[in-house]
Amino acid sequence: MKSILNKLNLLVLGTVLLLTFPGCSDDNTSDLKLDGDTWLTALELNDTYTGVIDRTNKTVTIAVPEVYDTDAMPRPLLRQAMC
Repeated sequence: MKSILNKLNLLVLGTVLLLTFPGCSDDNTSDLKLDGDTWLTALELNDTYTGVIDRTNKTVTIAVPEVYDTDAMPRPLLRQAMC
């Protein structure tokens, strides 16, 4: 009985490895351009509140009033890549 279970485990492991191995590829083609200048240079909310960009700590801080209505902020359109 142990022999059958060992063979079954080996078969399952082999199948999983065969199915996962082809999924790993170095073919990383994309339309995303990463070779240019990618620094965030400015950030403003509604042309009223200016952000402070700290490149060392990789943070952006924007001071807004406590009663600022974040639901009224315009939302950027996000595009999803089509595979």
